[in-house]
Amino acid sequence: MTLNLHDWTLLDVRVDWALGTVEIHALDPASSVRRLVFESLVDVLIDRREPWGSSNSINEVTWNHDGEALSVKIELQSGGGVRITAGSCNLDGAECIFRHGIPGI
Repeated sequence: MTLNLHDWTLLDVRVDWALGTVEIHALDPASSVRRLVFESLVDVLIDRREPWGSSNSINEVTWNHDGEALSVKIELQSGGGVRITAGSCNLDGAECIFRHGIPGI
């Protein structure tokens, strides 16, 4: 299954410094709470500016996996976003797998 987060609603972003993880909770289009966890965290940047107006809906997600590190840019419909570089990720406990640069579970 391809991992498409467009129009999901971002609820929160949690960083566990000691464990080196980032946990994102979001509502999918069926309003189910989903949990995306990034492990072996390298860095995270949260841009809360809203140049396009207030929104916590995900507009676009860009994934880059070079075989070692995973870089993800989550753009919100507000113009802000979250950027994460980590070793791996999972959605609701299922490992994210990359085929030809496209994420899936």
